[in-house]
Amino acid sequence: MRDFHGNQVDQLKGRPDGGQAGRRSLLKVTAALLGATLIPGISSRVMAEPTDSENKPVSASAGRSSSSMGRFEARPQDVQILFVDLQDSLTHGSRSITPAALRNNAGVLAKIARLLGIPMTFSLVPVKGKPGELISELRPYSNAHNTSQRLLAPSFTDEAMVASLANNRRQTLIICGFATEVAVLESALGAINSGYTVHVPVDVIGSASSRTESAALRQMELAGALPTSIISLAAKWSPNFSEEPGASVLAAFSEIQTTN
Repeated sequence: MRDFHGNQVDQLKGRPDGGQAGRRSLLKVTAALLGATLIPGISSRVMAEPTDSENKPVSASAGRSSSSMGRFEARPQDVQILFVDLQDSLTHGSRSITPAALRNNAGVLAKIARLLGIPMTFSLVPVKGKPGELISELRPYSNAHNTSQRLLAPSFTDEAMVASLANNRRQTLIICGFATEVAVLESALGAINSGYTVHVPVDVIGSASSRTESAALRQMELAGALPTSIISLAAKWSPNFSEEPGASVLAAFSEIQTTN
């Protein structure tokens, strides 16, 4: 059939449904062809999408979120602590936190670590040609096996210290020390590069300048380190304060010195 211009008229119009069924079939076929030729990746992604126990799709972002949250857990059985360059001859220059508060807080963290069986490692540097001496607050926890002297600023150049950490077989590393811009920063970057999850308690690090310490903390955070505090860590390690060792951990909180 032709119209008055002589053009062919759709023969489907003569059907009872006005050709709607035929057009719907044509649209379905066209859509299928487009899906197969223009966007071939969509069907494969849908088929590969993970599902939960009820066969419901699980978004990729949910999986990433769960994995990221694991970094914040800091479970005591996975944790060890590295104290870097906490020496009287160095810490006396701290201004971002008072030298007394820095030494005291390091001692509090070490006490909590001992209560919970968390391994500790100590790294020192020579000063004026003499071996570095650990602050008195940490000496009760130091021995020949967990303490070493190094010559270079980056602590992860010290093979003895690296071996001590590896022997503990714990992949979450708490890093404390002085100065933040050198010993703590280099230790954090070295640890992250070695595969450790790094937490930095800001009340157990010190610097001669709050301004430069803030820059170093920002750099560590961008690299993947997590800023935290003694109380935040200890509350994760031993959340039940009504019985031991949580009761002793809670008592240790009162010894922490805070400075603004």
